[in-house]
Amino acid sequence: MGQITVDLPDELRKQIDEFGCRIDMSVILRRAVEQELPRLRLTEDIQSEDMTRLRDEKANAYESQHYAEGEIDGTSWALKASYEDLAAIAKLTDNPDAFIASHNAGDLTSLLLSAMEDLSLSSDVIPANQHVPDAFAAGFIWAVWLVFEKL
Repeated sequence: MGQITVDLPDELRKQIDEFGCRIDMSVILRRAVEQELPRLRLTEDIQSEDMTRLRDEKANAYESQHYAEGEIDGTSWALKASYEDLAAIAKLTDNPDAFIASHNAGDLTSLLLSAMEDLSLSSDVIPANQHVPDAFAAGFIWAVWLVFEKL
């Protein structure tokens, strides 16, 4: 059998020494390791492809939720907006799918907020100092564009 060295705090070592030879450290350590190994294997399994897949699904669900919220808010805003304001936001793009796909993280939100600030509308739609995910901005722009196109 192989041997290993175990470091113990001085206080714990003193307590063990009180019992002398009645404590079989090999048996105790073997049992502890045997109990710990399944937990360690589970931890490794948690880092597997399944966890990667679940993390991706969680991110997609988050994105989908914010996109849907953006669509709802965008439609609501578009139906109440003046034609001029509606056109200004809708004309950010002629093709929302390509426009949304071509922008990096943060770009859509910046473009939407900038356009709305130019129209003095940002506080009506997005409260000041609120983080706006790009997925929300994408859904908002898409919905506004869709209402505008139906006119």
